[in-house]
Amino acid sequence: MREDILAKRLFMVGCFGLPWLWAVHILYFFRKQKQQSTASAGQQLLTDQSVESTTYNDEPNDDSDGNGSGENNRALALEEKKWVRREIVALVLVSMAWVTWIIVFQILKNEYFSEEWLVRTPDQIDASGW
Repeated sequence: MREDILAKRLFMVGCFGLPWLWAVHILYFFRKQKQQSTASAGQQLLTDQSVESTTYNDEPNDDSDGNGSGENNRALALEEKKWVRREIVALVLVSMAWVTWIIVFQILKNEYFSEEWLVRTPDQIDASGW
């Protein structure tokens, strides 16, 4: 599966209630980027020469749209990076909302939230022996 399509699907699934998938995909993306950069660091000169000979060649490629494979790969990488950035922003916003809810509930639970909000009432906790 193409990486940009996977990134878009994981973003959408995260929007439907599984935001932890955003964190998993962000970690996967940055690990993949780090591995690619370390693998290509030793072969930088060879890579530059091969990209020049294939991308800037006057002959058309086998691609149906006529673009070079280097340009297509860059476009796919930018598309994937766009969805990963959206995942980062969404994960930060959801995490901030979750932490805010926890703090507000812990501070104001006795004043504004009745015992129906709690899983166990204070009387049940004392009776359980825990």
